[in-house]
Amino acid sequence: MKTLKKVMLSAFVATLLISCAKTESEINTNLKTAQTSPSYYEDLYDQHINAAGFGMLGLANNSSFVAVVKDACDLQFDGDDNVLFKQLNDIAAENEINLAAEMEASLTNLDKEDLIPMVDGVINGFDYFDTKIYLQIYIPFIENYNAEHSPWISLNHNDDDVLPSYRVEGGVLNYDDIDEGFAMENTVWVISGNETVDNTGNIVMEERDLYHKDAKINKIKIIEKKESWGNGRADISYIAYHINTSNCSRVGDPFAKEPYIRIENTWLNLWRNTPNIAYLTSRSNINYMWNPNKNILVLMYEKDVRVKFGKTTNGFSYVGNCFCSNNPSGNFFYISKETPYGVLNLTRGQFHNPILHGSRINIYESGINSQCISNLSGASFEISTYNAFEEW
Repeated sequence: MKTLKKVMLSAFVATLLISCAKTESEINTNLKTAQTSPSYYEDLYDQHINAAGFGMLGLANNSSFVAVVKDACDLQFDGDDNVLFKQLNDIAAENEINLAAEMEASLTNLDKEDLIPMVDGVINGFDYFDTKIYLQIYIPFIENYNAEHSPWISLNHNDDDVLPSYRVEGGVLNYDDIDEGFAMENTVWVISGNETVDNTGNIVMEERDLYHKDAKINKIKIIEKKESWGNGRADISYIAYHINTSNCSRVGDPFAKEPYIRIENTWLNLWRNTPNIAYLTSRSNINYMWNPNKNILVLMYEKDVRVKFGKTTNGFSYVGNCFCSNNPSGNFFYISKETPYGVLNLTRGQFHNPILHGSRINIYESGINSQCISNLSGASFEISTYNAFEEW
């Protein structure tokens, strides 16, 4: 960790790294070209992270509010030690704290008035390309939480291993670059975009379409987390394509589950049941019935939210170009800062026929790359097939 830097609040603007923030007038002008300017959305994302972080600096010295945040994160609404600003706004109101007003006051005190227009988006979510982002406070290593000290506020723009961080004590603003080791021993609030909620800010609920699926991802074992400490648990996701092998065409829309299981450090190298129905086929839709002329191509990856981390990879080339060599129908677009865990190429022959032969389990191990079948690194998967009338 670098040597601690201290600046008086009156000199804040002159000493901090230059902000990307825009005025409200500039934002309104840019809205005209938002749909054709990816940089607009990426800049907007950074501005909201900055507004949330600097807006928290005043409240971080309020012991009552600090306790409220800790209690909210303990609830683990999505399975991790975090709370959405959307949720925190309601909780703060119950404790007679006006979150928006307090954030705006903090931004004003720090000469960051140009970020005030972002406060509404911090609390209620903001548009980001064709989706909506909800910001959160995540407390890493919450088991070591020390309520006697005001927390450091870390700004997680890009899932980096070292995060710019701030804390106000006695009218003095402290700034430092914080790493995982520091966070293990000190109280830190990380400001970041949540990766699990939908466009309404709610957890996506899986539909239980029983008796109509005959293949699913049953278990997962992660060897490499592929997620930075500032984002908490890894959001393991998948995209599955049904491929007609006679003409290499993609059938129907992809099955995409983002994420379908979250993995923390203590779960590494352990088999975990998937909590959701991570299915790959469906007998209620002709496009997703699994017949001998179809392969199921499955990409496994760790999900991120920033579009600038978007990647395209060809699933056919991943498993050795054994069929449909480099055909565009095998192209996966996914958003992750890291390389994917790999690709599975599933055929009915690997499982026999689940209608005739009943249930069967196949395990695809990390590092044991089978030509034409699997190419995985950092994760292993168990795929189950079931009889047509068996509930699971």
